[in-house]
Amino acid sequence: MKPPNTSVRFFGLNLRQLKHDWAIALNQIAHWPVLRWLAPAYVTRISMANGETADYIEKTGHTLAKQHSPKKVKFFGFLLPDKLVLWHPMVLPKLSADAIHAAIELEVMSRSPFLSDDVVWGHTPLISAQQGNKTYIVIASRKIILQYIASLEPTKSSHDSFEIWVKPPQGHGFLVLDGFGEKKRKRLTVRWRIVNLYLVFLLAAIGLAAAVTPTAQLRLRALQAAQDYEKLRPLAAPAIKQRELLVQLDQQIKVLQVQQEKSLKPELALLRITKLLPDDTYVTSLQVQGSKILLTGQTVNTAVLMQQLGAQTGVKDVRAPTAAGKQRGAERETFNIEFTLEPSSLIAQP
Repeated sequence: MKPPNTSVRFFGLNLRQLKHDWAIALNQIAHWPVLRWLAPAYVTRISMANGETADYIEKTGHTLAKQHSPKKVKFFGFLLPDKLVLWHPMVLPKLSADAIHAAIELEVMSRSPFLSDDVVWGHTPLISAQQGNKTYIVIASRKIILQYIASLEPTKSSHDSFEIWVKPPQGHGFLVLDGFGEKKRKRLTVRWRIVNLYLVFLLAAIGLAAAVTPTAQLRLRALQAAQDYEKLRPLAAPAIKQRELLVQLDQQIKVLQVQQEKSLKPELALLRITKLLPDDTYVTSLQVQGSKILLTGQTVNTAVLMQQLGAQTGVKDVRAPTAAGKQRGAERETFNIEFTLEPSSLIAQP
């Protein structure tokens, strides 16, 4: 008969295997330096075989001696004598964490002289070597350990109230065996590690919010300003139109002012022409077109008059559009003279 399939699958994924893989991954993540730093360290007071005690800190597989603290210690343990444990070196190939655990467990079961439900075992951290990963496995009997503890501390009837530590044959530090009072300490460590992680995330969120808040405020102000501008735009349209008309009128005024500056002032032009003409010359017609002067009149000698005008300062382009004429019996010639009078020569007049 074919055995029933007890695996739980979801979209083809084995959920039990997935849970196991996640547990291994989280265990490896817990050994990261940052998370080790976030994990609190609790002192464990260890009783030696000679009756002395010493305080140690165990943190993610690493042990460190600690000076005796005057405050109360929450966790206690015992260091097993070397005669109660069996050590065996082991070299493993490069395998995954799950495969390494299975290989070590198989080696323990094959070498253990104790019953399977009585075996307590562990191994030192893996050391990379040329042949593979090198480690030491430790094998002990739970029954013998409890008898040893009872001989030292008869009142400690429950193994959940103390931890069991062993000294590896090589290397410094100690190794904590699983299955005793270390569970309480590890649960407390995990709980406060989670609390510290939450605090770190909270501080990071507060820092991010503090960094983003000024930018968000500026963006909100910009959006509010844009909305206010759209609301004020139809209200300000008439004023803007009036302003454009005012600008156009101002430009026209400037153009007129420029043209006015180029043209001669009649009173100054008349005064200047009066000083330019000799006393024997009479003017019958005077036209001012910008800076151009057109004279019609009578003089004794038109050619001499044109020479005199051309020699004056501020007078240019002296010419006669028509030839001068003299009626029979008249003493003076009739002339038409045209010339340009510079505005600067008018301003210079007193």
